[in-house]
Amino acid sequence: MTQIRDAVNASQKAYSELQAADKAGANITGLAVRFNMALDLLESAKERDKGGDHAGSYRLASEAESSLLALIPEAQSMRDAALSQRQRELYLTMLAVPIEALAVALAVVLVAEVRSRVESRQLRELRIKAGTEGEDTVEEG
Repeated sequence: MTQIRDAVNASQKAYSELQAADKAGANITGLAVRFNMALDLLESAKERDKGGDHAGSYRLASEAESSLLALIPEAQSMRDAALSQRQRELYLTMLAVPIEALAVALAVVLVAEVRSRVESRQLRELRIKAGTEGEDTVEEG
């Protein structure tokens, strides 16, 4: 029956789009449930066709095909959204890495500067103490 063949073709297209959306990282759980329900309708249509109920078979196959064809643009939209999200995350990562490296470099420079100032102050204090002690010794002698 032509309607069953059309529904089978629609199921193959829908499956391909669901795979692509899943591979892109989209959550296709809801679409997969609807896909399986449409496949159940298609199987029922095949059974009715074998049993001679061509009108019932046609109706079920048409319903399955409509459901399957409706899934295709939804899966494509979900795939595109998932790909866009991954692209945004990649850009943010590419932006964050140099910023983090710069922050670490600035922290190292600041720590080195503070350490240098502390050491310089300590050295001056030692010189002052050494100079004061030397004066005390001179006066005593």
